[in-house]
Amino acid sequence: MVSRTGWTATALTVVGAFSALPSAFYTHIVSATGTPWATALLFSGHGLASIGGMTVAARAARRRSLVAIVVVAVVLDAAGAALLVIAPLDQLGVLLAARVVCGAALGVVVAAASLVVVSSRAGSAGVTAAVFGGVGLGSLSAGLLAAAGLSASQVFLVGALALAAVVAAAALLTPGDAGSAVPAASASTIAVPVSVTPSAGRVVTLAAAVFAANGILALFTSTLPGEIARLAGGASLVAGLSAGTVMLSAGAARLLVGARRTRRLPTALAVLLAIGAGGIVAAVAGPAPIAIAAALVAGIALGAAAGLVYDLAVRRSAAVGALVTVQRAGQLGLVVPPVLMTAAVTL
Repeated sequence: MVSRTGWTATALTVVGAFSALPSAFYTHIVSATGTPWATALLFSGHGLASIGGMTVAARAARRRSLVAIVVVAVVLDAAGAALLVIAPLDQLGVLLAARVVCGAALGVVVAAASLVVVSSRAGSAGVTAAVFGGVGLGSLSAGLLAAAGLSASQVFLVGALALAAVVAAAALLTPGDAGSAVPAASASTIAVPVSVTPSAGRVVTLAAAVFAANGILALFTSTLPGEIARLAGGASLVAGLSAGTVMLSAGAARLLVGARRTRRLPTALAVLLAIGAGGIVAAVAGPAPIAIAAALVAGIALGAAAGLVYDLAVRRSAAVGALVTVQRAGQLGLVVPPVLMTAAVTL
């Protein structure tokens, strides 16, 4: 049998990984469609749909089992995956529709699964590692599979099969896990005490922090990998590597700076931001080989900083019962920066 928490954390990781598979192919999609806005549209459509999915999950969690909600969402994600498998890279409308479906599924999974995982022994570290680690693994896997000769459709097919395996594994859950209802009165047994009234100012501060952290991650997983890949001759492996290392460092940073070492957090953030800023300067000013290496170093440093901020916000928002609100702000952070950057470059 499989535990509820273990399966849910796995689902969160796999769905996050699948959401990142297109990152290795954004530069090819831009070339195929002929519009520099392709990446921003696909990224923002996915992010906005995720926000909607989180809202749906937050409301459904008061009436349905969180695990059942995740199962349905993974099935929806698999449907979106099937659409990506058959969509040519020059059909932006079809790709966008698929990304919207997958984005909605991701939003539901992130919101519902986080409520399960954050209340377990893994806590916020489990949520941070699953969300960012999954996206990082997806980006790296897409790059490696593309380098091995697989087409975008074949890579998406591998992802769809992984999603199907997660759904199948739900049949092995410990009896009672998948069907247990979650009444509103018992919400405290799943996430946080409902009697705690969050301070509006505190929620806004946490939401702003996550928005900024995810904004950094958005740039390093949407438009920037394509630019780095362009410097490397359009290699999908480089695009996947640049996006993947950023997200993996975001997930791993929490393990390096423990939850109780809050005194070290400001120093760690200052150092990481300084390294990231230096790397960006070197990437802009240096020749291609140096620019690629500097961009990767900057991404790793800034990804780690974003991961630490995200984890801190998850822990603090869980304490005041505002986790879904903060995560919605995080998803908005994945939408706005890529659009603004594309506008700045093209307009």
